[in-house]
Amino acid sequence: MTKYLEQVKAERGIEKGLFVDEVLKGALSYIDKKQVEQAKEIVQATVMYVAQDDTMKDKAATSMEIMDGVLTFLQQDQMDKAKEMIQGAMAYLEGDEDVKEAD
Repeated sequence: MTKYLEQVKAERGIEKGLFVDEVLKGALSYIDKKQVEQAKEIVQATVMYVAQDDTMKDKAATSMEIMDGVLTFLQQDQMDKAKEMIQGAMAYLEGDEDVKEAD
């Protein structure tokens, strides 16, 4: 039973990793459309989502650092840097072996 619960928890983490990846694609789209406030809202929501999720614990710290950097660049109107960081976060999530298998 414990092994089953651990597997379910891991699967939820993978699903949430895929969800965050999709959400970040939305943030990139808003940046491309010069809708910075919407991009900020998405990134802030992503930070809050990842922070409270223990199924993503191994990715949460790195994701939080990346999202904090993205917010800083968005607030400084450095869109290219923000996009680079978002793309880096997406590559980080997509590069995860568990996420690759689930995608």
